[in-house]
Amino acid sequence: MLVLLNIYYGTLYAYTPEVLPSAHRGTGNGISIAFNRLMGIMSAVIATYADTSTPVPIYLCAALYIVMAGVAAAFPFEPMGSRSS
Repeated sequence: MLVLLNIYYGTLYAYTPEVLPSAHRGTGNGISIAFNRLMGIMSAVIATYADTSTPVPIYLCAALYIVMAGVAAAFPFEPMGSRSS
């Protein structure tokens, strides 16, 4: 699991600033990091207020992953418009 978390952080801090235009790079990266922190807080809130004896928190987190995948799919594949060689 730690390997997947490191891949996630690598994507957040390396790929996200590259795909955004230069004029909006700082703002976009800041918004991405803010959402990262917010979702970290939400995991604690979900664990506190949800009934952890049922699978509802797992379904809720899975739904958040689906939303995250949709946002990631909206970004372009290669930042420079062509594949690296």
